[in-house]
Amino acid sequence: MKRWSGVVVVVGLMLLAGCDRSSQAGSGPAAAPAAPVTVAVALRQDVPVRLTAIGSVRPRASVTLKPQVGGVITAIHFQPGQGVAAGDLLVSIDARPYQAALHQAQAAMAQNQAMAANARTDAKRVEELAQQGAAVPYEVDQKRYAAEALEAAVAANQAAIEQAKLELDYCTLRSPIAGRIGDKLVDVGNVVKADETELVVINQVRPIDVAFSLPESELARVRKFMAQGPLTVRVTLPGDGETALVGQTTFIDNQVDPSTGMIRLKASFENEGMTLWPGQFVNVSVELTVLRGVVTTPGAALLTSQEGTIVYVVGADQTARAVKVEPGYRDGATVVIDEGLEAGATIVTDGQLRLVDGARVAVKGAAAGAEHQEDSRP
Repeated sequence: MKRWSGVVVVVGLMLLAGCDRSSQAGSGPAAAPAAPVTVAVALRQDVPVRLTAIGSVRPRASVTLKPQVGGVITAIHFQPGQGVAAGDLLVSIDARPYQAALHQAQAAMAQNQAMAANARTDAKRVEELAQQGAAVPYEVDQKRYAAEALEAAVAANQAAIEQAKLELDYCTLRSPIAGRIGDKLVDVGNVVKADETELVVINQVRPIDVAFSLPESELARVRKFMAQGPLTVRVTLPGDGETALVGQTTFIDNQVDPSTGMIRLKASFENEGMTLWPGQFVNVSVELTVLRGVVTTPGAALLTSQEGTIVYVVGADQTARAVKVEPGYRDGATVVIDEGLEAGATIVTDGQLRLVDGARVAVKGAAAGAEHQEDSRP
């Protein structure tokens, strides 16, 4: 009996050792739990190549209205802030002194015209007497010169009349451009001086310009693509990234600012909805060209390893393998992959730091291909 008891103990110990080895084998890599990850789908799409900057909105034209004659303001015909068309009446200056000056010039002309007519008659009479020997040549010259002097005086009177009419017309001030009028700077009854007193500022806001600057390192690319035609420019207001206005470049400066190393550009916008306002700061995106049919991924999918840049691609067996890629142009959260990745591949965008080549993964939610596509829209 003692011998059989010993055999039972030995067999029991062997069974326990076998169970322990099975337990250790079950805890190996093949039985490791799947790592939770978020994935996206690599897309093939068109990606615009863009440069971004901060720009300032400027009126296409800005006119500070000043009187060309002095006098008293008798009427203001606009409301501050209203839109005006070219030729709209804005301000009236007391025209009575200029009307009187016109009448005076007209009277002086009438007087000199009468004197000139009389002088021509006298000159003609003396010429006839000289032909008969009743007058000397000196008298003929004297009468002719007197008539010519009065005719010159008549011409001067005509110029004075034209000047008086011009000054009388200056008493009525009209808008030289179409635009948006600012606050009035004078009131009825104020005395204004010619070419000095500012009356109001008018800004042309349709169309309107946006000025911005780019680094001189981008000058060669900008000039290259501008040589093919105006560049498309999109602007958004701070805090409103959804509403984008589209315009075109109209100007590139003829020199780089040596103090900043920046080159100035300007773009024009129709501004039909009056979204842009002079003095605003806006976000500017200049589209240089479009990369057609390139493979793109979210930038979050890229990892840096000793071999270079990699992404983890999830296979049909729900395992991840590391793939070396060559990233190219980056547009916000989207990266163009020049080499190493095919469109349609499922790539890990979150949770890849805990992965190794061949690791099992558990995808959290649906693939984020739709979100990636939305982020990559031009």
